[in-house]
Amino acid sequence: MRLIREIRGQQVVAFVFTGDGQTEANNLLPLCERFDGEIKAIWFPKSPLPGIRSRASGLHALLPLRLLVTKFELDRVLFILDREHFKESSRRKSQEINEVLQFLKNRINIIIVSIEELMPSYAFIINCSVGNKGFELCLAIRGTSLHAEEERSRLIQLRLESSVEPDDRRIARFFRESGMDEIECIRGASLNHLNKAFPSLCCALKWLEAR
Repeated sequence: MRLIREIRGQQVVAFVFTGDGQTEANNLLPLCERFDGEIKAIWFPKSPLPGIRSRASGLHALLPLRLLVTKFELDRVLFILDREHFKESSRRKSQEINEVLQFLKNRINIIIVSIEELMPSYAFIINCSVGNKGFELCLAIRGTSLHAEEERSRLIQLRLESSVEPDDRRIARFFRESGMDEIECIRGASLNHLNKAFPSLCCALKWLEAR
């Protein structure tokens, strides 16, 4: 599977956007390569898209979803979000999905048709509709307790047997000092290590691979 930043006639299996900025692309790029080779592509556009305002963070990044689905005739959307953006009460009870459903229904007026749990507390498929347009929203929640840096730190532990605090600057410094960049680290990791380090992303990409 390929991650593309611009569409030039390619057929894509999903549109990707995130509530945590463009850094997700650095993890997705090498992860996609481990699923379905070069046949399929997912589109993670450069920001901003024409007609779409600059990105919001957290669940508010979902606000342009209606426009995106209808403007680009999307059938599937992959939405990636760090766990820290959910209320503490939702995180404590593993009910993050309920916040997403309420936001879709109450803030964006999206109709929820059905929900499938791919991985408890990590990945979900929400079948939605906007008017006569049906689409699938794949939600991937990153972080064991708060954020994606926990997953990146976990991969370093598994792949390189080193301990690094789950902090973006400390992780960047580790790779700088080790002489290996993060993309190279992901590309060289086993699928077993990737599934353990990035459970929601791998689960979502496996689902897309089967589409």
